[in-house]
Amino acid sequence: MSSYILLVDDNLDLSDNLKLILEMEGYRVQAVPGVRPAIEAIQRELPHLIVADVVMPGANGYDLFREVKANATWATIPFIFLSAMTTPEDIHRGLQMGADDYVTKPFAIVDLLATIRRHLA
Repeated sequence: MSSYILLVDDNLDLSDNLKLILEMEGYRVQAVPGVRPAIEAIQRELPHLIVADVVMPGANGYDLFREVKANATWATIPFIFLSAMTTPEDIHRGLQMGADDYVTKPFAIVDLLATIRRHLA
């Protein structure tokens, strides 16, 4: 059975491309454009990993992270921030919150794949 990744990003071009790449690597991927659709997707099926942007309209990736970690059933799902917010303070904030990793945009796909593999191992 392939691992199921939930990809949360409002940049549809990026999420479509990343979804295709991850599927070519053998993952099952659902891409959603924001926090509300992400919560609905998690309620339907628990992902093995969540990869989420930080900056999105309305609720942001930090809000999604807090909501996931506040739910006892979801709290153990590995969570990776994938963000264009690249200052050391931004990265520190995401990791300090308890995210499993923080990957900055632009990113090398090989680095992102290695990060994903590490958290699904």
